[in-house]
Amino acid sequence: MQDDLLATLAQPHYDLVVVGGGVTGAFCAWDAALRGLKVCLLEAADFGGATSANSLKTIHGGFRYLATADLARTREAILERSAWLRIAPHLVRPLPCLIATRGRGARSRSAFRAALATYNLLGRRRNHGLAPELHIPASRLVDRDECVRLFSGFDRPGITGGVMWYDAQAIDSERLVLEVVLAAQAAGAVTVNYAQVTGVVQDDGRVSGVQVRDAIDGHEHLFQAEVVINAAGPWAEGLAHPDQEPLAQALGMNLVIRRRLVETAVGVETSGPGASDPLFGQRRYLFIAPWEDYSLLGTSYTVHDPAGGPPQVTAESITALLQEFQQACPQWELDPREVSFFHYGLLPLDRPEHPGGLAEKHAVIDHARQGGPPGLITLRSVKYTTGRALAARAVDAALSRLDRPAAACRTAATLLPGGELDRLPQDPPQDLPPGVWTRLVRRYGARAAAVAGLCAQWPLGAEPLTDQTEVLGAEVLFAARFEMARKLSDVVLRRTGMGSAAQPPLRVLETAAAIMGIEHGWDRERYEQEVAETQAVYAPLKPWNDPGHE
Repeated sequence: MQDDLLATLAQPHYDLVVVGGGVTGAFCAWDAALRGLKVCLLEAADFGGATSANSLKTIHGGFRYLATADLARTREAILERSAWLRIAPHLVRPLPCLIATRGRGARSRSAFRAALATYNLLGRRRNHGLAPELHIPASRLVDRDECVRLFSGFDRPGITGGVMWYDAQAIDSERLVLEVVLAAQAAGAVTVNYAQVTGVVQDDGRVSGVQVRDAIDGHEHLFQAEVVINAAGPWAEGLAHPDQEPLAQALGMNLVIRRRLVETAVGVETSGPGASDPLFGQRRYLFIAPWEDYSLLGTSYTVHDPAGGPPQVTAESITALLQEFQQACPQWELDPREVSFFHYGLLPLDRPEHPGGLAEKHAVIDHARQGGPPGLITLRSVKYTTGRALAARAVDAALSRLDRPAAACRTAATLLPGGELDRLPQDPPQDLPPGVWTRLVRRYGARAAAVAGLCAQWPLGAEPLTDQTEVLGAEVLFAARFEMARKLSDVVLRRTGMGSAAQPPLRVLETAAAIMGIEHGWDRERYEQEVAETQAVYAPLKPWNDPGHE
């Protein structure tokens, strides 16, 4: 089926092919489609399944850039945080953040007082176009008593109080990327996952398309296009310069803890070993953020050599990050058995040949301006938060290369499909319990009505898969039929959220795989393979976690 789909979609001649279905590539496809281009988005695996899945679920407001007086980046981050809240009101919410003040230097109350005045001034229009419940409050200093009340770990000698500012949190960062892809599709873009671009094709020295391998059956297809935007993230350099040795990168990892440790995101200093941390060395901030009934802890960084194979999380790396947190916050008595999951992804280094920090600034590279083939544009993306803004610049460059009118970008003010909350029915469907409807609206936003419609067509689908999960059978079918879920892991990790915090029990996976198998025509071998591959995602936790059997 996938091969037939790719063969059909490869027939048209596109204005633009976007390579990479992470947050930046998804925005490129949506933006370009809204501006009238004939667009195809190609992703080697599943949308939002690589680096974009390791954002600590935080939409940053740029506060930390004040430390280097980078006001332009601070302002950009403030604007992008507001854009996310505006276009995805169902999936993004304000997140209070706290760090401690101390001493008389750069981390003193007087230093932060000046920084906060600047920050609030730069963000004076931060709530423009936002619903009242999504407004970002002004940042402020808090006294020592309030600081300790918010986080007992700050009850230490030398701490004089704290700084409270606001980022935003993506309730489901993987689904948020998917919604951008769905928005691109609704605007007319062709969107295909499990379509691996193996090379850029040239004709008379100019880009003419890309060669694509079906990641499921291995068949090859040619997609023709006038311009190719290379938004492949960690793999972008390999596509742009296939003859060069792969560059070293940073592997970032965050942990999910079964306890809700804090109500406010907190940054704590650590002085642990950190020898392999390419960004902060031996002294840095670790962050703890509340997320649903869990906590997110991050981030550890190690240098990844592509020559050593694909990146992997190990039990040892999980233990090392947990120990670092335990050293900084001994009051929690964290235990490895409390780690229910982890998120990880590759990030660009500032100097890959001599790692010394993460790349900080994104870039749009038009290869024709550097002696390369006209029609190839490579993106160097460094932040989930600013993926939309980078995509807008890339589409501007593509329009220029296509000699098309410079239509305005509309993605900062256009609601994502689930964000169109005024489309929701005033009353919940009568055949769904109120609690189920509330959960569907929280995850799908306006698209909850479509899931409910599928429940009405298939009454058994309105029941949870098993008594071990809240996820409905209809949600699995909806993902497979309407949200391009090709594999079981797509549903478990990036559509329904059933496995984004912890490993689902085997019976849940098997039931979900059975529904997908019927929809996609899987045989017994494929069904067993999908279950086994999804279980393998959680293998690094095996020394401590037994998800239980039936």
